[in-house]
Amino acid sequence: MIHQRCGIHLGANKKELLKARLLKRLRFHRLQTFRAYYEFVSDRANESEIEEMIESVATNVTSFFREAAHFDFLTKQGFSELLEAKKSVTSSRVRGWCCATATGEETYSLLISLLEYFGPADAWDVKVLGTDISKKVLRVAKKGEYPLEKIASVPFSLRSRYFDGGACKAKSVCQVNPLLRARAYFRQFNLMQSVFPFHGRFDVIFCRNVMIYFDRPTQESMIRRLLPYLNDNGFLFLGHSESIIGMNLPLKGVAASVYQKIF
Repeated sequence: MIHQRCGIHLGANKKELLKARLLKRLRFHRLQTFRAYYEFVSDRANESEIEEMIESVATNVTSFFREAAHFDFLTKQGFSELLEAKKSVTSSRVRGWCCATATGEETYSLLISLLEYFGPADAWDVKVLGTDISKKVLRVAKKGEYPLEKIASVPFSLRSRYFDGGACKAKSVCQVNPLLRARAYFRQFNLMQSVFPFHGRFDVIFCRNVMIYFDRPTQESMIRRLLPYLNDNGFLFLGHSESIIGMNLPLKGVAASVYQKIF
């Protein structure tokens, strides 16, 4: 059921993990067995429990500027190629998408990197979309408020430009400033949906550390559904432990776990 709903593949070796994560849902509903819980979530009258079940098994690990090599690639090569492509078609529209944003750090990191390169001026229409299957983590992302230890990896110069400095000093948390909040969008989205609710294309797609939870057929199917929404010559980022080797896709490797769409 979990595989069908959100693509997460839980083999026999994950049985104990699954039991541990779902036990709290059994206790919440005062159910005695996993069979009883399965029957409970299978009942259409309890459809809302599906979301709770998926949130229980999903792993939401993220941080600001995680996998720094990816941001180095964008700064040193990716953004310059993107800039030339935009100039050639006289377009000021720059879009990024983080497919599994979790609590939002990845989305804000990409947005900060884009604004640092293209500038915050209105001459460039820069926005980044962050999606996730979990409403719980998206509430944190939309709020954009993080404990001080969470932003420790953000260089001080960037903190001063993109976070509310006064709040950081007065409280134990920092909030992203209005400039970021105005250009970051967060939506609930299941990557297993057959139809994606997007109209435009993205220049950069982060789909990092998502495929590791899927089996091989699901991985390839998901990437194929992503590609129509990636601009020609746009960049797809995967996690460093993920690979598309053996998949017949219109992508070429340009750096470690970075792929560019060819046409």
